[in-house]
Amino acid sequence: MEELSLEQKIDSVFFILRILYVNNLSVEKEKLWDLVTKNQTDNDINRILFEEIINKLLEDGYIRRVTKSTDSFTIYNVTLKGLTFLGYVHQQKKENEEKR
Repeated sequence: MEELSLEQKIDSVFFILRILYVNNLSVEKEKLWDLVTKNQTDNDINRILFEEIINKLLEDGYIRRVTKSTDSFTIYNVTLKGLTFLGYVHQQKKENEEKR
């Protein structure tokens, strides 16, 4: 099986978060990691890459970190920008088409 591109790996984590969000569900980072590892076929995403993907999604404004003060745990939600984002693979294709 062909290895996923970096954009596909980022999208796979992002789309899990987006599916949860549109179904009115939030998830802690460890539970998200569990979901990511269960959806992998060949261990495409290791823990270090997972952390970097979360940071990229946060920096790009597609997800936000929310800390519940009453329970002192952190969950991740998709932002409005994230709800309208079609993914890094789609973005890359669009940019490549515009260069032609």
